[in-house]
Amino acid sequence: MSVYDAKQAAKREALAGTFGKLLWELEMAQAVDDKLLRDIVSDNRVPVTRQGSGASSGSKVTVPGAPVVRTGPTGAIADGTAAHAYGWANTPSIDNWRAPGQDLIDRALPAKGK
Repeated sequence: MSVYDAKQAAKREALAGTFGKLLWELEMAQAVDDKLLRDIVSDNRVPVTRQGSGASSGSKVTVPGAPVVRTGPTGAIADGTAAHAYGWANTPSIDNWRAPGQDLIDRALPAKGK
């Protein structure tokens, strides 16, 4: 870094301090138009609600081949029976579970204690 660059960096640092900001905050504010940032902030403050369009208006969306989900007293029921009113329909068993490739590792490494 040259002496000129060091002096310019010190000036930028001092300028940022006069605004009560860090140097990177000042550089960000100079790089992006103020109006753009104000638009982004205002967009995030106002919730977007549209009446009469999409699924929120009561219209139903159907996907061919997808199971029909009915809502029962205990929640969503995928197959229409109360037996699977929550959780997975077929919970996988982990009794004899082994990590993928564990058999290959066991064969490649010598057994401990033998």
